[in-house]
Amino acid sequence: MGNRRVLVALGLLVVLSLATPGPGAAHPLGNFSISRYTGIEVGRNAVTLRYFVDMAEIPTFQELQTHGITSDPAELRVSRYVRDTAETLKHGLELQVGGRRLALEVRSAEVIFPEGAGGLPTMKLAILYRAFMGDSPDGPEHLSYRDDNFASRAGWKEVIAVAHSGVAIIERSVPAQDRSRELSDYPTDLLDSPPQVSQARLRFTRPMPSPVVAVLAPPAPKAPAEQRHSPAPPEPAIAPRANVQAASGS
Repeated sequence: MGNRRVLVALGLLVVLSLATPGPGAAHPLGNFSISRYTGIEVGRNAVTLRYFVDMAEIPTFQELQTHGITSDPAELRVSRYVRDTAETLKHGLELQVGGRRLALEVRSAEVIFPEGAGGLPTMKLAILYRAFMGDSPDGPEHLSYRDDNFASRAGWKEVIAVAHSGVAIIERSVPAQDRSRELSDYPTDLLDSPPQVSQARLRFTRPMPSPVVAVLAPPAPKAPAEQRHSPAPPEPAIAPRANVQAASGS
């Protein structure tokens, strides 16, 4: 079995070496690359991570072979693979606030398989993680983040950080501006020397909670039985996008 996989991989390399650019052009970061991107969003009560993984032709081929799946996102086995992979990858992410590691929860996970060199698939994962921080202290807080997934693989590594809901970032080690549109549009002038950022440190403040004032009010009318306990609307998922370079054939 091991020799067979080696022969298949060698055959794949031959296909990639003979493939010509055009529709389904080779991955802009190289056929062996695995790129990672994290968008940190600091809110009043929680930190959200918009996490993207972009696998080029060779690592995608290896994943499909190892897990026995196809490049069809609608297939049940692929859906299961995406859920399991999202859970596995979160263990390679360390998010701390105030020196305490926060527990990450998977809120959504999506995958697409853009066409790469020689018609071979590449793979893009988009995962939304969330971690709750607890009560806001009186003063600035410190956040640290590190991504140890695929640490030895070449590729684009980008981390940004933004704030909302009244949160103010007062010190940062990473920018707020995205340079790759969540790994969908790699700047051509940086392809030979892509960013290698996999950590971030922030100092931020959260707004203090407003004091609660008790107000007596008449009891609210009860909803009809069929309208009670209606579930909250689902959280919008994030989605990976195909490379602009591959789509345009550049």
